[in-house]
Amino acid sequence: MILFKNFRVVWLVGLLLVQGSCNTLYLGYNNLNWLTRWSLDSYLDLTSDQDRWLNVRLAEHIVWHRKEELPQYLNFLRDIQAKARDGLNPEELREGLEQVNLSWNRLMDQLRPDAAQLLADLKPDQVDELRDVFREENEEIAERLEKTTEEREEKLRDQRQESLEEWFGDWSPEQFRALEGIWQKTRHVVDATQFRLERRERSQAELFNFLNLEPDQEQAEKWLIAWQHNFQAKDQQNDWRSRYEARILAIDQILTAQQREYGLAKLEEYAVEIEKIIAEN
Repeated sequence: MILFKNFRVVWLVGLLLVQGSCNTLYLGYNNLNWLTRWSLDSYLDLTSDQDRWLNVRLAEHIVWHRKEELPQYLNFLRDIQAKARDGLNPEELREGLEQVNLSWNRLMDQLRPDAAQLLADLKPDQVDELRDVFREENEEIAERLEKTTEEREEKLRDQRQESLEEWFGDWSPEQFRALEGIWQKTRHVVDATQFRLERRERSQAELFNFLNLEPDQEQAEKWLIAWQHNFQAKDQQNDWRSRYEARILAIDQILTAQQREYGLAKLEEYAVEIEKIIAEN
């Protein structure tokens, strides 16, 4: 998603392609420049020069993404449709996840030089503003920890069920019980909210310690590369991917034929929308 929550372009592209409706994908992508600048504005007040520079650079990145990446996204969706029709096996799932990882890294590589320049150009008052925004966000997350584990688990359960119904249609009570069993077997042993908060605070502290050194663009880019590698390494150490693979494969096993066709049709809707966006290039 690398600058301020992995840079807002990454976050917004991911949000549009994974969580948004098909209409949101089409409309949102064609307004991605504005949406990204609006999102960044919630973190710091860019100067007029910074805003003009960002506007130009984002436009160039979006042209690149539409031309180079969207066709690969389309091929990826078509490949998933073909392989998932009769169910996924571990090899197919790992190949798909590797394609996602490669796409993520290509996007990081594309954005990193400009993210580094923006970091290097931040004024002291902008750094202070960013620190204040992060502190407020962390306090909001900490407030969730005041709720009981059962309350937070119930909310996450509702969100999971809502997402699955969005992608696969109706689920039976028996399937929901099976899903809960799958989740319990593949969940992280650490409280997810607490883990997220601690990880954010560590990452933010590293960022501000670095910014206090007033780095130039070259130094900022090297720091971002190291940050990305460290982030991915920690995910591997936390065994996130193996647990995620196990969860997806287990869910795939309990899908009915009707649910599978529902999901494939959903993927087709996204593929059609991506074709429309590519055609407007």
